[in-house]
Amino acid sequence: IKIAERLRSAAQTDSSINAIISLDVFTYALTFGIEDKLEEIRHLFTPYFSDSYRHIIEGIDELNGSTKSKKDT
Repeated sequence: IKIAERLRSAAQTDSSINAIISLDVFTYALTFGIEDKLEEIRHLFTPYFSDSYRHIIEGIDELNGSTKSKKDT
């Protein structure tokens, strides 16, 4: 982490560096948890998506190599 390297040169203790690293790990793990849960309920909101939004999401899924089966809309 570049920020940790900068803090290391400016800080006198490791506590600020450890805090930044802990926050980074937490946000990284939280992102995956949220994405999994959102995928489970996406079909509930599909009727409200516009066609253009649906195409954007499908494009993102294709770019990410999503292999999940698509739900009927």
